[in-house]
Amino acid sequence: MIITEVTHRCLIFSFDDIIYSSPTNIVAINGKQHVVICDTYLGPDCMADVMQVVNEAFGPKPTIVFNSHGDWDHHWGNCFFGDAPIIAHEQTARYIEARGAAELEENVQYQRGDITITPPTVTFADEYEVPGEDILFFHSPGHTVDSSSCVAREARVLFAGDNLEVPIPYLNSPDLDGYIGTLQHYLELDVDVVVPGHGTIVATLDLVRQNLDYLQRLLDRRAQQYERGPAKNVHLHNLGVICGCR
Repeated sequence: MIITEVTHRCLIFSFDDIIYSSPTNIVAINGKQHVVICDTYLGPDCMADVMQVVNEAFGPKPTIVFNSHGDWDHHWGNCFFGDAPIIAHEQTARYIEARGAAELEENVQYQRGDITITPPTVTFADEYEVPGEDILFFHSPGHTVDSSSCVAREARVLFAGDNLEVPIPYLNSPDLDGYIGTLQHYLELDVDVVVPGHGTIVATLDLVRQNLDYLQRLLDRRAQQYERGPAKNVHLHNLGVICGCR
């Protein structure tokens, strides 16, 4: 676990347990009345380590959990948080309820601690403003149709979940127009720090522009340059998604 303090209000915890993935990021935001935890990774053991640091850094406060989407590596630690509200898009809750147990069985080698699949308890369709805080969760379809993001306005931090990747995004949905719209919206946000679900923390919006350029090239059939080089496998996967082959 690598800990990065990006502002006095925000800590990022980066884990490197999944062999085929770049490091996975969890964000902790110190709000006025709450601590907000964005994604919960591979289980309660990971979250116990995170919360020990969070409590020492921010002091004891009620916790709110946010799930950026329903993929298994972003919600297995939900069960650590007891009665704390777990907030996500309504499609995320349905996905975890439907697929959570099967995905745990399929990926059991990655679990960290005794996991009980725990779906979100508070859902939204478009956006959700955290009461008493300057923190907003909003639906941002892209990597998946249920993907959502978190913007902490006072801390000037955007957590984009898996909607941003280095060097190019990884598609699980063929809706390129919706994905492009999400990234264009990111560019309108007044933030200093951008945190992807996986990979390097970014201090500018350049990663958004880079991912947006790729998606526009993919939409216009101008992405042939990605058929070779380090992003080849991801690009070929994305072509399969948009043509309905995957």
